[in-house]
Amino acid sequence: MINMNIKENLIVILSLTLAACNQKPVVTEMYVSNDTIYLDSTYMAEMPIEEKKQRFIDTGNPIYFGTIQWLPAEQNFLYHIINANKYSNHHSEYIYYQMFKGYFHYIDSYMNFDLLDTISKKQVTEKLLDAAEAGVPFANLDLYEYYKKGIGMDKDEQMADIVLKRVDTRRKKVFKAENVYEYLGKQLVIRNTLPNKKKPINEQETVSLCCPEFGDKKLFKNICEQGDTNSYKIAKAFYRKEGVEREVIFFSIVMANKYNNARACYDVYNCLWMAFNGGKKAEQWDMTRFDPKSREFALFYLKRGASLGNKACEDILLKQF
Repeated sequence: MINMNIKENLIVILSLTLAACNQKPVVTEMYVSNDTIYLDSTYMAEMPIEEKKQRFIDTGNPIYFGTIQWLPAEQNFLYHIINANKYSNHHSEYIYYQMFKGYFHYIDSYMNFDLLDTISKKQVTEKLLDAAEAGVPFANLDLYEYYKKGIGMDKDEQMADIVLKRVDTRRKKVFKAENVYEYLGKQLVIRNTLPNKKKPINEQETVSLCCPEFGDKKLFKNICEQGDTNSYKIAKAFYRKEGVEREVIFFSIVMANKYNNARACYDVYNCLWMAFNGGKKAEQWDMTRFDPKSREFALFYLKRGASLGNKACEDILLKQF
């Protein structure tokens, strides 16, 4: 027997799903465990992945964001930028920092800030501090180690203790994943599965970008560690071939920040432009669909690209001011 609160929660979660899908989903399973309701829907699982991505960009609905999280981290980076900038998600701020940590770290996996350029260091430090202040657990734990050991910031035992206490005092607070809602004291988890079925073919083909150069991420390392322009061009061409050109943005940011690549500065803007204008009519200079933070982020790279001599960046800037 489901109590009234759970019934109310179920109505809310169904309403959210219906609003997101614009049609009735097929509920294949629902069960309650302690204070959590789990709901599976075949409709969301059958929706093409590119449609889920665009719906997340346009609406910020965490249902869609949760269903694209199995993508490779490099592809997902774009959506975390949008989630952090447009939808003020602090977990995605942490992911921004963590993505750089994955490529620029010590043997023990802590961020090696000395490997970062000035721009990247400023960006990841700000993201880490913001995420930690907002209560993201792993952000606080990383920050504790950095203060404790003097990694990337001045060694400060007092600050390390403050950060650790912040983690302890918020330990009982649930940090919600993007596909988890909290309502009337309950967690509402939407899972999108197809019982006894494989994932749709269109999703299977998009799970990872598989080609010899990407198998051991050697090409990615050439970009991040050497700033190899040929590797960057190959990566862009491959992403374009796969129909996910805008998702090359992480490598564009690295090339723009660390290696002063003028074309990569334009590419950062273009990746965001394609994301916000996906399936819509817009001039290449049109930023009306950008949220304020993403616009500021894009303008930074346009100005940087223009200062490095990129004509496309200059032309777009002229349209903005």
